Amino acid sequence: MDRQEKALKRHRLVWRLMYYPLLLLARLLYNYSFSKAPGIKGPYIVLPNHTTGWDHYFVSFSFGMRHMYFLASEHAFRKPLASKLMSFLAGPISRVKGGADAQAAMAVLRWLKKGVSVCLFPEGSRTFNGRTARMHPATAKLLRAAGVAVVTYKITGGYLAEPRWAKTRRRGRVSGRVVNIYPPELIRQMSLEELNLLMERDLGEDAYETQAANPVRFRGPRLAEGIEEALFICPKCEGIGTLQSKGNRAWCGCGLKVEYDEYGYFDAASPFRTVAEWDDWQSEKLRELMKSEGELFGDGEASVWRLGENHNMSFVDGGRASLDRTGLRIGEAFFPLSEMAEPSLCHFSKFETLMFAARGGQYELRFGGKASRRKYCLMIILLQNELKGAGSE
Repeated sequence: MDRQEKALKRHRLVWRLMYYPLLLLARLLYNYSFSKAPGIKGPYIVLPNHTTGWDHYFVSFSFGMRHMYFLASEHAFRKPLASKLMSFLAGPISRVKGGADAQAAMAVLRWLKKGVSVCLFPEGSRTFNGRTARMHPATAKLLRAAGVAVVTYKITGGYLAEPRWAKTRRRGRVSGRVVNIYPPELIRQMSLEELNLLMERDLGEDAYETQAANPVRFRGPRLAEGIEEALFICPKCEGIGTLQSKGNRAWCGCGLKVEYDEYGYFDAASPFRTVAEWDDWQSEKLRELMKSEGELFGDGEASVWRLGENHNMSFVDGGRASLDRTGLRIGEAFFPLSEMAEPSLCHFSKFETLMFAARGGQYELRFGGKASRRKYCLMIILLQNELKGAGSE
């Protein structure tokens, strides 16, 4: 038995030992329920929507003792001791955000070839507004290359139980179920576009549509804290980065005051009832802002770091961060948008960080204050799409 097979045997044993304790904890923390997955011959890829930090457990409960490996964001491996323990107990596959990661894809294919199933989240990251995000373009290519069955899985209630922007967890009702199982021969016959449409259809979830149809109370403390990461434009004065939050309230210096309740809604004083509605409005504002000349927005206390071997980070530069139509500047370091891959946000326990690929390396943008990383990510993607459109004319 080689080293990899020994690790696989250990990981399967750990899962069998931890299944029921973790299930009990999921029921206590999230009031989680699930439907059992049907039997599936051979290895398969599971594709769930992404709503909470516990989604990989939620999915696994449906498959009982049938062990599988998961893709995990690279930043989860940065603490040496925790990384070694996580690898010893579960062996997740590291995936670098903010660019293509061929090594992660090859690791997935190797496990599938050995008859081991794999779960990955095609959105790449958790939703900020309660709606399933765009599918990562590399996922459909991986499904075609894998040649195994594909299982789609829907998690409902997760966003309101643990909003990505929130500082606290809420207990309401979360559930999970298998949506569809697609045999490998059908996957091989489908185009990349058809596979993307399949994922969008099966994994599409709007937390507020579900809540409106069947209201559930999500109890917890400090319900609004952290919301300025997701909602960074004030609807009253249109100031960028002017919102603050504490307890169940959010406000702006212009006089705007809103309260977020246990059903996930804002009070009558708010111009919008839901985070999704507010987010739709600010997305349009970003499209208007992107046409401006000069600096679009900026923040102090910023630093940029480069990802090296063994998940080590090295300091590149620091100072004020600013974004204009040509690129991103942090201190004296400048990254032209034309040379950057599409950025992505990584969620740590208490903050977000922005990852992007450029100059043949992987970089991370950090802030010492409360600046919204999300506004940089969204605006960079908008500007890059504009550049792509101009280049194709």
